[in-house]
Parts: sequence; C-alpha cells; structure tokens
Amino acid sequence: GILMQRWFPEIPEYIFAASAIILVLIFNIISTRFYAEVEFYFSLVKVVTIIVFIILGICVILGLIHYNGYEGIHTVTNRYTNPTFPNGIGAVFLTMLAVNYAFSGTELIGIAAGETENPKQVIPKAIRATLWRLIIFFIGTMVIISI
Repeated sequence: GILMQRWFPEIPEYIFAASAIILVLIFNIISTRFYAEVEFYFSLVKVVTIIVFIILGICVILGLIHYNGYEGIHTVTNRYTNPTFPNGIGAVFLTMLAVNYAFSGTELIGIAAGETENPKQVIPKAIRATLWRLIIFFIGTMVIISI
C-alpha cells in the first residue's frame, strides 16, 4: 500500500492491501494448480528483474552505461573520497538483519528430505542449486549495489 501511494496518492493504503488479499484468495480458491502457476509467473517476474538489475549493474561498473555522470568503477578506484563503509560499520550489521531474514527458508530442503523418493540423490542436487541461487541472486545483487 505504501509503495502504491506514490502513483495513486488519493487512494487509501488499506484498499491496496485488501485488494492484494482478495486477489490471492481468489487465486487460491480457483484451484491449487492455478495458484501454483500464478505464483510461478510472479516469481519469474522477480527473477528476471534481478537478472536485469545485475546485468545493468555490471554494465555501469564496466563503463558501458554512464550513470549520473560516473564512468566505470569510480568507487573502487578512489577510496579516499568514497570509503568502503561511508555510513560506518553499523550499517553493515543492520543490513545483515535483512539479509539473514531473506536467507530464511533454505532449511526446508532438509525437511523435504523425508518426503522424497530418493533423498540421497535429490537432496545434494537441491542443496547445490539453492547455494548457486543464493550466490547469484543475493550476494551478486549486494556486490552490484555496494560497488
């Protein structure tokens, strides 16, 4: 609701929240398969957005795209005017709270082991896939933002 206020300031926040709840309820009532497909496509939008963000960030860092008058890796090459922790080390620890929250849920791989047909083969694959996704989407994004 708060984000939608930027584009639609005259509409109260609770309208957006109620609309989202009703929409998810309708998706869930129709069928489980339909809900899963909708969830897949919403997740796909998030994944594509993150990949595009990382690609654009790399292009800015390499100087292929100019951003706000900066060319290339200005923060890496000039540490005197752009220190590593411009807001202090405390900002890193505050950010870690959000990062740790984002990493929660990965333990579900271990819980799912009891429900799989061949856990010795499936679980190591799932752990490796999860690790690479975390590295690319979380750590990759944080590196792009911090440079």
